[in-house]
Amino acid sequence: MNIERWAERQRAALIDAGVHPLDAEIAVQWVIDNLPPGEDPDIWIPARRVIDNAIDDAGIMDSKAYWLGHENVPSRYRMLLSATPVEDEDHGRDIRDDATIALLLYLFLRNRNQYYTQKPFRPVAQRNVRNLLDALVNAEERAVSDLITALHNGDIAPAVWQRHMETQLRRLHLNYRSLGNGGYANMSQAEMVRINDILRSEYTRLGNFVRDITGGRSSLAQSQVRGQMYVGTARVNYWEATEAQWVAPEDMTTIERRMLTPADHCVDCLGYADRGWSYLGSLPYPGNGSICLSNCKCYKLYRNVPSAELSLWIGTGRASA
Repeated sequence: MNIERWAERQRAALIDAGVHPLDAEIAVQWVIDNLPPGEDPDIWIPARRVIDNAIDDAGIMDSKAYWLGHENVPSRYRMLLSATPVEDEDHGRDIRDDATIALLLYLFLRNRNQYYTQKPFRPVAQRNVRNLLDALVNAEERAVSDLITALHNGDIAPAVWQRHMETQLRRLHLNYRSLGNGGYANMSQAEMVRINDILRSEYTRLGNFVRDITGGRSSLAQSQVRGQMYVGTARVNYWEATEAQWVAPEDMTTIERRMLTPADHCVDCLGYADRGWSYLGSLPYPGNGSICLSNCKCYKLYRNVPSAELSLWIGTGRASA
């Protein structure tokens, strides 16, 4: 086999499936560099190996660059993940008056768990952040579907597909966690370790997924659903990070509510929505604790309310004070 011609066909197939040419080149070159002697690149699937696509400085920079260049991230939100974390409004005003960082576009107020634009100093609506996340998830699900179709058709080699998907999962897990956490500057080392551990499990599952497809044990329809669940699992990071940021001021209590979107919902999610406002942490994150698993399209609302007024909220669908 002429490896250069093979590589050219693989790059073309990836690009036809919507992959950026640079990403296509990287995935194909990785397979060429790691292909064992005598193996056929069209059928070779990497065995269990040391993961070299885990989180490191290069991986973080690549994930940030992916966010910055994503067509579904509006220009006004390109710098959202570069937000500067501040404790409260006073700290935010001090930051805004510091000429050395005057070019920063966003702050993240920890006491409000909310992004703020720096000039003018105003909040970014939580609804806008959720809508941004949903637009990204929908786009990634479509992209995964196209890639799975190409893999089923034999256009993309299993190892090339797997390598590209590993890169995409690392980008999505990091960026969605960062979005819920207030930006990369607000990410702790412990969170990076947690994501790394999650990715190790996801990469193992991905390898099994590839073998099921190439072994004829997964139809195209089954593979489409299964593939989209990888994107949904990355989405869970946003909700975990968002909830972890909520801190109630003195004499206040944080409550939460599961909300439905226009979609077909499982019986579990319908039940969670019917509970109304609940104590923080009493409802599972969207994507967990329901039979729809990570294909869940629900979201959560959070609110700090006076502790003395909890009885007016818990179990209700109350919209405002």
